[in-house]
Amino acid sequence: MIEYLETKGTAQEHTQADLGIATKSGAPDFCTKIDVENETLIAHGIRHQFPHHAIIGEESVGTGPIPPVETSVPTWIIDPIDGTTNFVAGLHPLTCVSIGYCVNGTPVVGVIYVPSTQELYLGVQGYGAYRNGHKLSQQASTATKSLREAVICNEMGYTRNAHELDILLGAQRRLYVQGCQGFRQLGSGCLDLCYVASGRLDLVYAGLCTEGWKPWDYAAGYIIIKEAGCYMEPIYTNATTTTNKTTTEDKNKDGAVSSSSAAFDLYGTSVICAVSKELLDEVRAVILDDLPIVD
Repeated sequence: MIEYLETKGTAQEHTQADLGIATKSGAPDFCTKIDVENETLIAHGIRHQFPHHAIIGEESVGTGPIPPVETSVPTWIIDPIDGTTNFVAGLHPLTCVSIGYCVNGTPVVGVIYVPSTQELYLGVQGYGAYRNGHKLSQQASTATKSLREAVICNEMGYTRNAHELDILLGAQRRLYVQGCQGFRQLGSGCLDLCYVASGRLDLVYAGLCTEGWKPWDYAAGYIIIKEAGCYMEPIYTNATTTTNKTTTEDKNKDGAVSSSSAAFDLYGTSVICAVSKELLDEVRAVILDDLPIVD
């Protein structure tokens, strides 16, 4: 990754042919040979140290079904390059490697490394979250609690469907109308989670429509988020995800979306993550308000 990023834009730049770019689910969704080489390198290191552990890697899974995380076998979940589009474009700080370690089906260790900035994020259950050895902590007393104070991130995903884009852009419009400080799209879900844990972003959400993430986007970031004192839940709790429209079960007598906590699922199709529960609940209510049905 570093060799490619350092030569991007120079006379020594690698071509797309050199990168071996291959399309997966569609033109915007692709991988490079460096994705594959990274995953092979990581998997080899894990198998050498822990030969009986299971490994789930984004590139080895490809477009096939994602294997379940076995509760009986410790499992590693790898995203060899998160932010591949950023990587190919040479956007140095916005591409990373993510490795999550699960025991009994639950993440207990997460490592995310940004090679161009040499930022190493680490989360260990019960021991905290760190960036280059400095503990991350979003304190309840100082964390952003109001949408009007928040910088929010949403990744638009791979959809090019006009109706789905209307849903995604409509949610962003509602957040702007309600006065959010700003909107960001960084192109790396793993880094989005690290930036919330660091307080660089106040909230990120994905999966409102069809732009949801996969287990390798969550596994490492989940434990970093939790250990930093942040909140991570599905967008939809009792919502009908097939229609992307809240049901009456999701609203209280005043019509507001319920603020009850929901357990996060690595295999879920949506996520909302924030530095405070108050902000999470407020943003969830806004983005789900009058959400149109997906045909």
